[in-house]
Amino acid sequence: MPAPMNKSKQQITRILSYASGHSEFILALSLLFVVRYLCTFISDSTPYLLQDIRSSFNLTTERVILIKSIPWAAGISVALLAGNLCSAYGTKRILTIGLALNGIAALVIYFSKSSAMLMPGLALLGFAGSISTIAGYNLIGNFKLTPKSIAMLVGIWSFSGNLGYVTSPLISSMVLADISNSRQAISVVWIIFTILAIFLLSLYRDKAERTANDVDYILLILAGLCFSLVASLPLINALIPTTFPLILACNAILIALTISFAKNSLYFKRQMGFIANPVILLGLTALAANNFVDWNYLSERFLALRYSLQLSEIAVWLTPSNLAGLAGASLFSLLSLRVGVKKIIFFGISGCLIIALLYTRINMNTTVFCISMAIAVYVLFDTIIDNGITTSVINFVPNNLLANFEASSMILNTIAGCIGAALSSRVVFDTFQNHLFDKLSPLPLGNSETTFIAELITQGRRSFVLQHGFGLSSYHLKSFLHKSALPNLEAAIAGFHVLGWLCLGSLMITSCLYFASVIVNNKRHAAQGNYI
Repeated sequence: MPAPMNKSKQQITRILSYASGHSEFILALSLLFVVRYLCTFISDSTPYLLQDIRSSFNLTTERVILIKSIPWAAGISVALLAGNLCSAYGTKRILTIGLALNGIAALVIYFSKSSAMLMPGLALLGFAGSISTIAGYNLIGNFKLTPKSIAMLVGIWSFSGNLGYVTSPLISSMVLADISNSRQAISVVWIIFTILAIFLLSLYRDKAERTANDVDYILLILAGLCFSLVASLPLINALIPTTFPLILACNAILIALTISFAKNSLYFKRQMGFIANPVILLGLTALAANNFVDWNYLSERFLALRYSLQLSEIAVWLTPSNLAGLAGASLFSLLSLRVGVKKIIFFGISGCLIIALLYTRINMNTTVFCISMAIAVYVLFDTIIDNGITTSVINFVPNNLLANFEASSMILNTIAGCIGAALSSRVVFDTFQNHLFDKLSPLPLGNSETTFIAELITQGRRSFVLQHGFGLSSYHLKSFLHKSALPNLEAAIAGFHVLGWLCLGSLMITSCLYFASVIVNNKRHAAQGNYI
């Protein structure tokens, strides 16, 4: 017994010695972990908040899908600016601004009385999340990194984000239990986590070398407005369609101005020149393609429509998928060091393709347990894909420009996510609605009334339909619109089949772009041996 005890003491002593000698690095990792968790938790709990208050704020399901993209679209307007300001003024100062904005945004949402006040609060939340995420990511650039340590740090970054996805549904379902004060309650939770991050930040000493304050503000602001407008196009088209042509024309002018300024800006070439590397550009585009389909939210809606689940029940059934995200991040960190990044990406893509094919084969007998497990396995493989591609391309980015790399990744992913969420949700819900329309056609109603009923059911408002009757007997309505009625179930399954095909298409594009980056890299760097 004494020998094992002495060995354990030696290991503990070695760990404590390492911790004391690398306290700043450990503090940076802790801060990175908390910031990433905070931003993910807020981002993931926002759709639950909107879903919970949609009745009191008179929001339809489709409008919730669009409004939840407001933080994303707003956040990318300051993404490049935040990345460059980290180099100019230090990571700690910029991260302080981001965390302070988090608290202000939470207060705005806390006091919101209508959607008119809620939407600016969500936009401010997007600014805060973008600045905090990019500055937090830049923390790892303050230390000497190797390819192996990069893979581990990407795994930690992903793990902390997925921990936010695990706890967000559970905490949100407990907090958002009373519609009368759900906004206030979740805002208080956000503020508590923000205070914890600010406390850790107060202990951190910024080690980054700062550049001269020659930030090209005009170019960065123009680019941010351009990216934000592109991401906001689906939202503008849905909320104020009359202004859409004008916004589109303004966006075209902004794009032309941004390109013109970028061509003549030495600062931009110095700070963002890594984007010209085709390996990085193809890799970032592959990441964006992988996030084009909003399969996570649409899976939640499928569970609600198919099995008539409430918010708390959806949170329970999605817990395995959120745990799978943690497992995927951990599995990537372990296997990437053993089998290589390229092989593990191929493993992740293969797994996602199989699950997406299963999505297209579900039927009336498929249980909620099977769907929940399928979503969980998809999350596991998808996390591996994202981490693998990020690790592949980040090796080509200078450490002092990691904030700009994260900003570039965020911009592409956000634009793909906003436009993709609008398109994929439209395709899935249109499939559901059209399928339901066909099943409801035997009812003695006109086409306009049948379409209206199909829209209401798509929004989850069956009780409204039953309450108003539309001139039909209670027997007729219950036979078609009861929560276990065949038309509704078949329509939901048809929509989920389409989601499976959308995922397959997205994965195929992701695969082509990633392997194109591998081929380009092998051709350009074969002499040096710099393979992905």
